[in-house]
Amino acid sequence: MNTLKTSLLIVVLLIISLSFTSLKGPANNEILTLEQPVPDSSNWIAPASADELINPIEVSEESIAQGSAIYKRNCRSCHGRNGDGQGVEAAELSTPATDFTNPSFIDQTDGSMYWKISEGRNDMEAFKNVIEEDEVWNVVIYIKTLAEVKEE
Repeated sequence: MNTLKTSLLIVVLLIISLSFTSLKGPANNEILTLEQPVPDSSNWIAPASADELINPIEVSEESIAQGSAIYKRNCRSCHGRNGDGQGVEAAELSTPATDFTNPSFIDQTDGSMYWKISEGRNDMEAFKNVIEEDEVWNVVIYIKTLAEVKEE
């Protein structure tokens, strides 16, 4: 009788554990797509003083490549491979990740983008103590190319 109860308990626990593993998320790093478009996050406004910041890095193939590498390491998981705000971790955020392909995104100054990356907010980490200033500027250069791709 004890063996039957033990066997039944093991089967029930196995079924429960299997149902929880199906809730964990995608396997093999599949990309999740959101059911609804990411809202425009242009309501995040940097202080006016940020608009006065000038990007000291010249736009070049090298600065774009460096920005791309930094983006892949630090930004892509939330903002997505194409910068559309639908990265693999985006669904878990309480604040939607900015869609860099949104044409309104490109309307802000480099200084505003630099400030937002450096300071962060809510779920977005402040990168001022994570990456160097010139790396932030390179990311600004790179993410601007994402908006340009969509406009073409």
